[in-house]
Amino acid sequence: MSLVETENRYSYKSIIKMATPIILGILADNIISTTDAIYVGRLGEVELSAVGLGGIFYYAFILFASSLSYGSQIIFARRFGEKRFRNAGVTLDNATILFFILGFVLLITLALFSRYLLSVFVQNPQILELTYEYVTIRSYSIILLSLAMVYRSFFLAINDTKVILFITASAALLNIILDYIFIFGIENFEGMGTRGSAIASAIAEGLLAISYILVLIFNKKYRRYYPFKFIKIKLELIKNILKVGLPLMVQGWLAVNSWLLFFIWIENLGTFFIASSMVIKTIYIILLMPTWGIGAVCSTLISNALGEGKPELMGKIIRKSFVIAFVLNAFLFLIGILFPTTIISFFTDSENIINNSTTALYMVLSCGLIFAFGHIHFAAVAGKGHTKASLVIELATISMYIVYAWIVTHLFTPKLEYIWAAEYVYMTSLLIFSVLYLFRTKGKFKVV
Repeated sequence: MSLVETENRYSYKSIIKMATPIILGILADNIISTTDAIYVGRLGEVELSAVGLGGIFYYAFILFASSLSYGSQIIFARRFGEKRFRNAGVTLDNATILFFILGFVLLITLALFSRYLLSVFVQNPQILELTYEYVTIRSYSIILLSLAMVYRSFFLAINDTKVILFITASAALLNIILDYIFIFGIENFEGMGTRGSAIASAIAEGLLAISYILVLIFNKKYRRYYPFKFIKIKLELIKNILKVGLPLMVQGWLAVNSWLLFFIWIENLGTFFIASSMVIKTIYIILLMPTWGIGAVCSTLISNALGEGKPELMGKIIRKSFVIAFVLNAFLFLIGILFPTTIISFFTDSENIINNSTTALYMVLSCGLIFAFGHIHFAAVAGKGHTKASLVIELATISMYIVYAWIVTHLFTPKLEYIWAAEYVYMTSLLIFSVLYLFRTKGKFKVV
């Protein structure tokens, strides 16, 4: 690759071009949970709380597949950078087997233990029953969703993000339509409330995996990867995926379960606190999407550059990724500051929530600016192949987060804004630990 081609590939324009479909894809992914929140928020605070908790509980399990897929992505991206396309396809075949097995294990685990786990923590009996029903229905699509995670990581690794956008947008559109029909009903079809929300989401998630498989099989563009040949199961490849991905899987599971614990503690404070927090959570996730997308591009480009033998490009990639993420988050911050009640009322009709959640919204909006800096550097750690280090950073960060969250929910008179200040603790810690690690390991990367 010439110097000009290299400069173009790692330019601001190129990063934005790559990140835009990913951000829109993440948005489309989260439209499933966002649409659930918008529609179910009209049913009442109990229903909103149940679907919100159920979504986080379910995501705590799917995070096993999602986080492990990032490990696969690192390997796919490295092979793509090395121009070993056939090897990338063989890795995809073995990853498919691994993720199918993982999805099956997750399905059985949810079937056997979800009610017990929820009953241990959720105090409100109405919320408990609705949450359990929601999780049970969503779990039926978990095998297909696990496969969708690894296929998305493959397309991301080979820099073909338009496929991700098209497929996730199609699934999101289907979910929006089905959500309305199944939750509220139309004409002679009776609405099913929260149950209908879960059914619509499960159908949309199943569509993701089926669409990725069809594209890989029938699009001639991907024949050089020889997907789905399954010539031979290579345990070494599966072990390599697990070796790179397991730290990320544990890391993701810890992060989401710390958030789940956070919301369980909030649920114990009362319906207002948990319902309000579900609205804030939905807005917060939307706020973080641009940085997640740019972080994924940053990690992929770093892995590509290392595969090409150009580690000196790493600093440039990090710097440009951060600038883009910060500008986007600053824009969203400004919108949130100018129209707080309008944004909150989009997710609920409750005057109590609308009038008493604005300060907490300001808290998470400002956290997004810190996240732009911290997450990009954290993504760079994984892009270097240092996934064990990223796990240690996550553990240290989560420990501080959990301690603060327990203190404000157990030892003080609960205030929504003080509770959500926990995100400051998390984001600041992530930033400090990631920057310090990158500074200490400058010029070092791992062969994967």
